[in-house]
Amino acid sequence: MGCNLSNRWMLESKRWLEQAFENLRAAEDNIKTGHYAWSCFLSQQAAEYALKSVFYLIGIEKFGHSILDLCSIYLLN
Repeated sequence: MGCNLSNRWMLESKRWLEQAFENLRAAEDNIKTGHYAWSCFLSQQAAEYALKSVFYLIGIEKFGHSILDLCSIYLLN
């Protein structure tokens, strides 16, 4: 209602970035407990979410899980 489109994109960007940091913290915790595969998975998720946060910040909604593809898309836009 009171949120215009750009505010919604900003809020969505913030949400994705907060989740990226949460995943990164969880990845660090998993390293400490020797769960290296989970740490790798969560690290990849953190990077993906951080990139998606940037996309929302500039007003682009992107889907996919490949960091390389997301970086390529960003460079092409």
